[in-house]
Amino acid sequence: IPKGDALRVAVYNQTAGNVGAWGGRISHAKETPPPPHIGTILRSGSGQNLTVTINGSGFGPAPSEVGQNTNSPFFVLTDYNAMAPGTNGFPWNAGFCGANDCNGVTIGYVSWTDTQIVVSGFGSDYGVNFLVNPRDAFCVGVWPSTSTSNGTTGGTIKCRKIPE
Repeated sequence: IPKGDALRVAVYNQTAGNVGAWGGRISHAKETPPPPHIGTILRSGSGQNLTVTINGSGFGPAPSEVGQNTNSPFFVLTDYNAMAPGTNGFPWNAGFCGANDCNGVTIGYVSWTDTQIVVSGFGSDYGVNFLVNPRDAFCVGVWPSTSTSNGTTGGTIKCRKIPE
């Protein structure tokens, strides 16, 4: 794993139906510009109406995707399905569709500032295998809106668990 890359790891117990996830990044001693910092992740709602608010710094100005339900090379939400690990729905990504893990699930970009991102609502292929369920773990990845790496370097990832 090269320095500067974001990393996410999930561990699950299929018998108990539990999953946990960790996200972070392999840092350089000094990076210019510094990568985004995710301070808190707040969630409200559920299912297709899930709203996620990410507070932090270094997100950059609003990209053109704000106000749309689409994919973006600056944001990804990865869901680890506690109820059906090992199926096509474990894990799945919304928002960013890079070279790997393309699931065709779009996400609504409500607002984006240098210190806060709000996303809400899923579209396209959301449903069937791609669902947010109680007890799932999820990670959000953010790349600054000024990044030209197409979601490969310079980003950061942080994870949370969805309560029952």
